[in-house]
Amino acid sequence: ADGPNIMILLSVTVYTLAQQTFSEEDAFLILCLVQTLANPLCINLPMGFSLLTKLTSTIQVLQELLVMVDCPEVGKYDSELPADLRISLKGATAECFSNGPITLSKISFDVKEGQILSVVGPWRAGKTPLLYLLQGEIDACSGTVGIRGRTVFCPHTPWLLPAASVRDNVICGKHINDQRLKLVLEVCGLVRDI
Repeated sequence: ADGPNIMILLSVTVYTLAQQTFSEEDAFLILCLVQTLANPLCINLPMGFSLLTKLTSTIQVLQELLVMVDCPEVGKYDSELPADLRISLKGATAECFSNGPITLSKISFDVKEGQILSVVGPWRAGKTPLLYLLQGEIDACSGTVGIRGRTVFCPHTPWLLPAASVRDNVICGKHINDQRLKLVLEVCGLVRDI
């Protein structure tokens, strides 16, 4: 509410200094102008500056993505792996953004047929970029990435239907009998949520 009052004070001061007379018609005109301009100037102008800063940062990110140098495709989805191997990384180095730091550096491991691999580590250790590398979402800039067969990756960001119930989010529009649904809810630890 200070914005309109400051505008009135400035308008009256400038008008008085310029004209030296101030009538009721002048006061009414100034009040009408201030009331008309108060909302756009006091609310929309700061919001416009906020949106302009967001737009500027978005343009910078898009510009960075558009000028990224493509990494050469290095041994991706190599079917020439030995029969007992499903996944093989040899000295794989990858980065998420061209100007950013190296995300993964010289990673090497093998996963054999039937073997279970668990990717654990502290926050920002590179677990998700490693899985993105295996999916082909980011490319290796050096080293080899070999995958025999297909892979599936379910990111840790949940995808839920906001207006749907827990039951509807679990069945995703499919027909499922109540016994099967109960089993799924128990396995997922969701029984108490229903």
